[in-house]
Amino acid sequence: MGLGAFESKTHGHVLYVRLDHGAVRIGYVLNAHLFEKYGTTMSAADAAAEAAKAVAPFELEFTEIHWHTVYGIQQHVAERFQDRSRILIAGDAAHTHSSGSAQGMNTGMHDVNSLSWRLAGVLKGWYKPEVLANYSTERHAAATQLINNDKLVSALISRKLPESMKGRKEDPMVLLDEVLEEQQLFSNGLGISYAPNLLNDVGGSYPPIMTTPGHRFPDFMIHRNGDNRIPTRLHEITKYNGKFRIIIFTGIATQTRRALQTLRTAVDKQAPRFQHAVDFLTIVAGMGLAFEDHLGVPQFGRAYWDHDFSAHFRNNVSLDHGSIVVLRPDGLLGHVSGMDRFDHVVGYLERLIVPREVKVATNGHATRKELGTFMSENENNLAMPAENGATSEESGLIVK
Repeated sequence: MGLGAFESKTHGHVLYVRLDHGAVRIGYVLNAHLFEKYGTTMSAADAAAEAAKAVAPFELEFTEIHWHTVYGIQQHVAERFQDRSRILIAGDAAHTHSSGSAQGMNTGMHDVNSLSWRLAGVLKGWYKPEVLANYSTERHAAATQLINNDKLVSALISRKLPESMKGRKEDPMVLLDEVLEEQQLFSNGLGISYAPNLLNDVGGSYPPIMTTPGHRFPDFMIHRNGDNRIPTRLHEITKYNGKFRIIIFTGIATQTRRALQTLRTAVDKQAPRFQHAVDFLTIVAGMGLAFEDHLGVPQFGRAYWDHDFSAHFRNNVSLDHGSIVVLRPDGLLGHVSGMDRFDHVVGYLERLIVPREVKVATNGHATRKELGTFMSENENNLAMPAENGATSEESGLIVK
């Protein structure tokens, strides 16, 4: 057993963790009576003696004690996580709380996950400073929720009823199980969501789909071309590369072909401005032999078949109209538009991404590889305009 926990009427929530090299960590509550007896100067021998009492009627013996401490629970959140545009904090520097629900490292890693793509994008010149400033807005709210959760957990571990549970008749340990169950999705990170803001375009998204902007976009199964038996997962092909992703749900192509043609024209015109920070993906309802023949237009980036329409159904995307879904670099939904509303997608991207100025090259000699390639074959492969070759190595484009 690597981790165990149980309740003691005298020592509250007792945590038993196996560590490397046969070591064990034991934690228990120092209630008011015990704290009055030992205070913060509790000796190692006293800590071991109380640990033995905490696990009664089982027996516990120590051969060595490497470390012990007495600490009080501190619950604080920094006023902001960014200061003077260039000072950024995360993890324990930004928020402190009890170890009751083991959220210290989890929350710190969520902070860094949220910060890393923004910071890298701004340093590369991809994203505007407002995207980095949004880190403090979103993660401060998440840390505040964490502290509120921790106040419930730490009180119940100490066998006290928090204010919000006054009047409940259940044993505090029963209520603790209830609270931990309710907090499970937040604790594992899958249930973390953010309010409408710069990145989460709730008001500007239409038509609505199953997921609300600011929430994690669900995983689903799709098929590569030529492989009808073994599906792949969306999350397997959307690698964490710091870019936004525009997913085109095509619907049934015979119903959406005109919209796809209009969208193809709009994407060819606008996409080069954002291509350094955006990947495209096409989810085609049904199955066929070749994507371009099936759709009537070249695919948008990499394409996959939605054989049984389950990807469309799960996301509440109309088979008759399709949809454009924009995912943030961290996998959360940012914006939704109809296929006839790509200008709304452009408006969303313009407030986040520093656009590139793209000019058509008119002289020089380009190779076949240069003319149609902007990124690797595993990224986008949208055809870029070029006339009589390219004058730079930017694949037929001069980018400023």
